[in-house]
Amino acid sequence: MKYEFEIRAIIGAQQEGDSIYFNYTTTASPSATPTLGSMNQGSTTVNITWNLQSYSENRCPITSLIADGSPNFYDVFPVVDSSLRQPYSMIIRHLRPSTIYLCRIYVVNSAGNSSALAIAIQTQPSDYRSFSINLTDNYSKY
Repeated sequence: MKYEFEIRAIIGAQQEGDSIYFNYTTTASPSATPTLGSMNQGSTTVNITWNLQSYSENRCPITSLIADGSPNFYDVFPVVDSSLRQPYSMIIRHLRPSTIYLCRIYVVNSAGNSSALAIAIQTQPSDYRSFSINLTDNYSKY
């Protein structure tokens, strides 16, 4: 990224000093590896939420996340980047029940790929039943 700055001294209400201009160019760098936000495993799918490097730390636009579980899967998840960089959720599908997968996660930005983050994913048995509990219910009436 290229920045141009102008600096000028102001002396009183009507008098201004000469302007000095200078340029500063930063080099593009790949994103930092993502950090795990959450992981929800089913019997054939896994939903993973990632926290990405903040925009203020690296302004190179993020274009995708890669989940490389070769030879079992290789998924590219497109990212619509913004300065907010909200957590990003990916769903890895078509997995086998009761199986452990080793996977490498990469963040891709305009400068290249991040370093790989290695994770293990374990799917649930095929008879696994998911359920949710609403913890915000008010049980004081019981």
